[in-house]
Formats: sequence, C-alpha cells, structure tokens
Amino acid sequence: MSRAINLFALLWLGEKVPHHALSKELLSIAKAIQGNNTKTRLITFFQIPSYEKAQTLKYAEGMAKKLKNVGILSDRSVNKKVYQIFLV
Repeated sequence: MSRAINLFALLWLGEKVPHHALSKELLSIAKAIQGNNTKTRLITFFQIPSYEKAQTLKYAEGMAKKLKNVGILSDRSVNKKVYQIFLV
C-alpha cells in the first residue's frame, strides 16, 4: 500500500500534508496513533489535489513517462532509483 501511495505522491496525484499544517484534531489523532512509541514517526496525511487543473494531470503524465523510460514503474526498488535519478 505504501508503494502505491508514494507513487501517487511522486506523480503529484496526492500531496503530503506537513505536520505543522494539520488541524489540531488531525495532529491529535496522529499523536494518539503514535502513542508512547517514540521510535516511530507520526503517520503521514495526504490530500488529493484538484484534478480539474490541466497542469496537474499533464505533470503526472510527464512524470509517469519519465519513470517508465527509466524502468521505475516496473521495478520493486522504486525508492532507491527515485533518489538516484531525481535527488542526486
């Protein structure tokens, strides 16, 4: 499931919401789920952007083509390849 969510975020079809931008209620829920386990991070919240904006889907399509061309969409080691290609 997290692989699909990460891919959605990479394609800009889902946006991570920073913890500082969460409502008090959502932040409280995240902290309750974390409990006393300080070794785990807070859960991540996503929001879906408006698909009515043409640039959202154009960007997603362009990024999907790039990922497909370098073999990321067919490979299980998505994170490693993404870091190598886009963050180096």
